[in-house]
Amino acid sequence: MVVAASDIAGSRAFVWAVCQHESVSTTNEVPATREALAGHLDRLGVRSDCYHLYGAHLDDAFVMDHRPTGWVVFYSERGGEWSVATHDREAGACADLLARVVREDHCFFELVAGPAPAEAADAEWAAWLQSHGIGADGLDPRDWKTDDVPWVPGPYWRRYFVRIKAFRDRQSSTE
Repeated sequence: MVVAASDIAGSRAFVWAVCQHESVSTTNEVPATREALAGHLDRLGVRSDCYHLYGAHLDDAFVMDHRPTGWVVFYSERGGEWSVATHDREAGACADLLARVVREDHCFFELVAGPAPAEAADAEWAAWLQSHGIGADGLDPRDWKTDDVPWVPGPYWRRYFVRIKAFRDRQSSTE
C-alpha cells in the first residue's frame, strides 16, 4: 500500500528533500505499513540494524512502535528514546522513519574491512575486493568509503565500507 503525500502531511516531500541516495530520490513511494516499509528499506539497501519497526530498543537505531498514544518513531540509544514523534496513523510514522533513515549515510554502507591498523585494513580491503572479483577501480567512488578511527588509542585504525545496494546490484548483474 502506498499513500499520497496529502495523507501524511507533507512527509513524502521531506523524505526526498533530505535524501541524496539515487535509489530513494527516483521513486515517489512512501510505504504506508510497517510490512511495506520493511521491504522498501531492504530494496534501498538500508542496513537492517539501522532500524526496527516493532518497538525494540536497539542501540543506535531508528524505531517505530504502536502504542496506546499512537504510532511513535524515535531514535534509540543505550535504552533511551530520543527525538520522539507521535503520529495518528501508521502511514505518517512510516514516512517519518523513512525520512530519518535516508538522512543517515551510514545506514546505506556495510563495513567490509577493519577496523584495524592502516596496513592490515588495507590488506583486508584488497582481499575483500579480490574475493568478490572486483579490481581496484571496479567500484564507483560513491559506492565505497574509508575512514581512520580517531578514538582508538595509538595509531589510527582504518575501516572500509561498501554501499549495500551497489554491491547487491553488481552481484546480481554477474549472476
